Amino acid sequence: MADACSVYIYYRVAAAQQAAARERVTQLFAQLAAQSGIHGRLLCRRDDDTTWMEVYAAVSAPEAFLAQLKAAETTLALASLIEGGQRHVEVFQPR
Repeated sequence: MADACSVYIYYRVAAAQQAAARERVTQLFAQLAAQSGIHGRLLCRRDDDTTWMEVYAAVSAPEAFLAQLKAAETTLALASLIEGGQRHVEVFQPR
């Protein structure tokens, strides 16, 4: 898996939505792990706990993974819990 990518997704979640968002992200992680074998990690900014980041490492087929991710996000209506409904996706590859 030397050429595997890492996927980083960041977004903001208002304090009032954090419990519900955490539950949905947990469901998202379970669904993606079952489909792809890739386990996500959830982080928040040290100085701003409303900024969250999901990290997915060792993604060997990024296009397929991103399609699975998008479908799961839609099914779980994750955007409804995110400020502005926008998740910023970045894919990094080894150099």
